[in-house]
Parts: sequence; C-alpha cells; structure tokens
Amino acid sequence: LDALERFFVWFFCAEMLLKAAAMGVLAPPNAYLRDGWNCLDAAVVALSLLAAVPGSPLQNASSVRAVRALRPLRTVTRVRALRLVVASLVAALPKLGSVLVLIGFFFCFFGV
Repeated sequence: LDALERFFVWFFCAEMLLKAAAMGVLAPPNAYLRDGWNCLDAAVVALSLLAAVPGSPLQNASSVRAVRALRPLRTVTRVRALRLVVASLVAALPKLGSVLVLIGFFFCFFGV
C-alpha cells in the first residue's frame, strides 16, 4: 500500500509539472496557477510530497491526511460536468446557513 501511495504521489507530481510546463506557470493569461482547480491540485501534490519525505514531521500529521483526502477532487478537474456539480454545491452552501440555524434551534429545544 505504501508503494502504491508513492507511485501516485510521483505520478501526480509529474502530471502537475508537465501541465505547468505546457501552460506556463503564472505569466500567460491561460497559466496553470491562474485556474483555481489547478491551484487545488498543486496544493494537494505539494502536501503529498512533503508528507512523503522520510522522517518528516508531516508524515503522520492528521491535517496532512485530511488534505490528502481531497485527492478525489482532482478528478473534478478533468470532468467538466462534475465541475458544474461541485460549483453548484459550493454556491448552495451559504443559502443552507438558515437551515443549519433552524436545525440547531430544534436540537437545543428538544434536547433540553
């Protein structure tokens, strides 16, 4: 399982570097780091690389494991319809605030 983890870390690292080399890093208007999804990819790959360093204090950190759980979001960058679904869910989150307040009220009211 550890070998598979290392394989995917280096595979995604090579993919990120090739994509950044092809698109440009920051300068062109269509650059790699100008897209939010690519920034998420870069952050996940960077944290995965830091956690892959032997003896690193980040190797067993639970926060790094939580960020590595975002790896499935990398598939969202490749499927345009999935991007639309995720963007819709993120846009709906602020509107769900009043529902959470109502649920919290019911929990407090009936829990007492």
